[in-house]
This record gives sequence, structure tokens and C-alpha cells, in this order.
Amino acid sequence: MPKINFQEEQVFEAFIHKMIVDKGLAETDRQQNGKIQHELSMQLDEAIQKAVINALSDEQLQKLSGMLDNDISDAELEHFFDNSGIDYRETVGRAMREFREDYLGINTTTNEPNNLNNTGQMPNGMPMQGTVSEVPGASNVEGVAQPTYGGNEGEI
Repeated sequence: MPKINFQEEQVFEAFIHKMIVDKGLAETDRQQNGKIQHELSMQLDEAIQKAVINALSDEQLQKLSGMLDNDISDAELEHFFDNSGIDYRETVGRAMREFREDYLGINTTTNEPNNLNNTGQMPNGMPMQGTVSEVPGASNVEGVAQPTYGGNEGEI
């Protein structure tokens, strides 16, 4: 896959920061926000990698698998992806939109909440801000709720 340059890295960081702000998480605890930003950055990177892999044809996937079995160099791997014909701009953009939708729990094409089935979690398992109330339109939380952690490392 093409290497991410410094400017692109800054764009990804700004994207993650905006998601955190849009989620309504308070910035009073910078250490906590740093952990959230780091975890989201790792998850975004993984989502982008999956999207790029999913954009490959079956034949390309087989070729890639064989190459990986032979411990290819980073340069060879980059060359493979550079010549794969994947539209990186579109693929990465779609992955970022889907990641944002999942994190914020909205469908960005309609700005309507996704169906969360009153679980208190988004479809990807990440907690929503606050909790779900039994009373429609009511909240179980005063003020801004802090995110909960799932107990497994890397799980927000």
C-alpha cells in the first residue's frame, strides 16, 4: 500500500479529533482523550487496510497471499499495491466515511441515527455517548457521559 506521508497523517489526526469532538467527549482529560485518539487512529488504519484488501480481485488476493508467504520486502509489497489498479482516494474516502458513521452512530447520508437496537453500543461494538433510556427522549445520564471501556486492551 502507498506509504502515508506527513501531510496525510495530519489529515487523519484532524479527522479523528473532529470525530471525538462531534461525539461530544469533553476535552478536560487530555490523557484520556489521547488514549481515545490513539485507539481510534489504530482502528481507522485497520479499517483502511481492510478496505484496500477488499478492493483487490480474487486473483490479486491469491497473488498477494503467495507473496506474503515468501516474506517479500516492503518495497515489493508497495509495488504490488501501486500496480493493483485500486482507486486509493475513493477506497480510503469510503473507509473513512464508514468508520465515522459507525463511531458516531449516524448515517451521514441522512444524518439520522443508525439502528442501535437500544444496546448502548454502535454496530462496531463501541459505546455510545451516555446510555440508552427506557423512556423515549429521556437520558439516564446527566451531562456528558465518559466512554466506557470493554476490559480488553484496545477496546473503547
